[in-house]
Formats: sequence, structure tokens, C-alpha cells
Amino acid sequence: MIIDVHCHPWSFNTVDYYKNLPLFAYMEELGIDKVVLLGMNNRENDEIIEYVDQYPDKIIGFAYVDPKNLSKSLKHLEKKVDSGYFKGIKMYPYFEHFQLDDKAIYPIYESCLSLDIPVLFHTGWVRMNDDLSSGHMGKYTCTGFPTQFGNILEEFPKLKLIFAHLGGNFYYECLTLAERFDNVYLETAWLHYYAERFLPKIEIKEWIEHACGILGSKKIMYGGESIFPEDIMKTDLSEEQKADILGNNSAKLLKV
Repeated sequence: MIIDVHCHPWSFNTVDYYKNLPLFAYMEELGIDKVVLLGMNNRENDEIIEYVDQYPDKIIGFAYVDPKNLSKSLKHLEKKVDSGYFKGIKMYPYFEHFQLDDKAIYPIYESCLSLDIPVLFHTGWVRMNDDLSSGHMGKYTCTGFPTQFGNILEEFPKLKLIFAHLGGNFYYECLTLAERFDNVYLETAWLHYYAERFLPKIEIKEWIEHACGILGSKKIMYGGESIFPEDIMKTDLSEEQKADILGNNSAKLLKV
């Protein structure tokens, strides 16, 4: 089984990093069995619920939680997790201007622990100026930094946490946090963006192999966004390790 844990609702009609094909054509061509759609606002939450209703065997939902309306948003999350619509949440404070380790945000982590669902964090500094999902300018100081991730994990050591993009330019810190904490995972989406900005430049194959060499194959998950199953398959990992990354780990963590 192949599970792409990093897709967005806007890709349902057009996957802009793969021939502008509709999502299901992208999945069929690449042999992807299921995708995780990550909500970035309340409207996208509603879209994901509709997609899960229509295609429960193909679509896995990760919810957006509104930090400005936390109580209502968390009640909605609990209801939809119980109904099977959401298997986790996505957090991207860069565009919504909050700090991940602000104690006012802690009810999010407490709810995820109670519901036994993971939190997927965007990781790494990006140059994007604005985002149509939030309507806000990106704010560097709200990117989410390794010290903040460490604060969260030390406060909630059993929290299931996924670092997107293998940690991006925070790779080393995220890698070692995953070494320390049992329930921390890294996923592979959009690696090309960061890889070509490293000095010296790193190859995707080398990067994935290094992460697997340090963590083992059980803590790495496949995410797309221009990283394709063939990027995992052409590594020098064993077939068992490749299967872990491509889908086994995600299926176990997300209970699908």
C-alpha cells in the first residue's frame, strides 16, 4: 500500500506538481492507494468531510483547528474524529500568526492526546509571502522553530507528531527530536525545495537514506508535493524499509 500523507484539497481537481492532473489520475498513474488531505481553514475542513464521505477508501482527512475560536473548533474536531472524518490535524502558524508553544494553544495538544490522533506540523522556513487560505502575510517569527517543538514534546512527551518536509532546514533538530521521542515521525513532502537550498546541495535519495540510517525505517512516512514513490523506490534501502516508508508506517499510525 502507498499512502501520500501530504496533499491539499485544492489538488482534488488539479495537482499542480504533477501534469495538472486531477487527484485521482495522479494517484492512479503513480500507484498511490490513499492520500491525506490537509485542511488549512474551516472551508477546507468542510470540503474534506465531503470528500471522505464520497471516497472513504481513498481520502483520509486531517483537520484545521482555528486558534482564534479554539473551544468551538476543538468540539467540532472531536465530533468529526469520532465520526471517522479526521485522523489528525495540520498546524501551520506561519500564516495565522501564533506561537506553537504558547500555553493558550495547549488545549489543541491535549485534545489530540485524548483523541489519540497525530499533529502534522509544517517545518522549515519558506519564502512565501502570503497564502490564500488564511489571507495573511507569512510571519517569520511564527514559522515554528526547533526550540518550540522541543518545548511541546517535553510538555507532552506522548504526543503523536509528524514533522513535514523531514524538518526542512531544521532537519538536524527534527531528526534528533525524533530520536528522543517515541511518537515523533518525519515525512518527505516537498524535499526538493529545501534540498536545492542546502549548501552543499543534497540529493533527495541521499537525504532519505540518511534519515532512515539514523532513525530506522519505522519513523519515516511518504509525503508527496513533487516527491514521488519512485524517489523512495530508487533509494538503496531494503524492500521492507521502502514499504515501511511508502505506506506501512502511515497505515499503522492513522489506523487505516
